[in-house]
Amino acid sequence: MMLSALAGPLSNVGLAFISMIFYKLSYIPVYMGMSGAFIMTVQTFLLYMISINITLAVFNFIPIPPFDGSRIATYFLPQRIYFKIMQYENIIFIGLLVILWLGFLDGPISFVSTSVTGILDFITRPIDWLTAVLTARF
Repeated sequence: MMLSALAGPLSNVGLAFISMIFYKLSYIPVYMGMSGAFIMTVQTFLLYMISINITLAVFNFIPIPPFDGSRIATYFLPQRIYFKIMQYENIIFIGLLVILWLGFLDGPISFVSTSVTGILDFITRPIDWLTAVLTARF
């Protein structure tokens, strides 16, 4: 159950990673003087892909039922506590919706999303160097 719960958020992070690589590579034509509406549209699309996938991954890691994070967290809990939590899953979910609607999780989710974006930016730093090398000749 935990491995299948990890699949969703990790696929979101993977899609964000791939989107960030393509986003950084999309600057090669810009540095070569081929900027235009098409390239800007592609870059905007890739930025949305990065942002949405990271936010979905962070949101899914919330350890509250029915999100994937609860399935991961309950793996480490004793069974009696797990079943007690699952007994109140509907009430917990309604409470979470109220908390989200009131905006109490906006700050923490934004902070974690920004941190994950920074980590992905750091990991894809070689793409920045590659872009700089490829465009240095132009």
